[in-house]
Amino acid sequence: MSTTLLYQSFGIRGYQQTRIEFAGGVTRFHVHPNKKSICCSSCGSGNV
Repeated sequence: MSTTLLYQSFGIRGYQQTRIEFAGGVTRFHVHPNKKSICCSSCGSGNV
């Protein structure tokens, strides 16, 4: 499954999928933020 599907299906962007789990009728996506998407919400600086 790609990050495109995460965006198109759930509106999730700026994250990379690392793992998917299926258990008990539940699908769990494990994601981590892309380095360039981590920034200060106030000034936009990537130095956080």
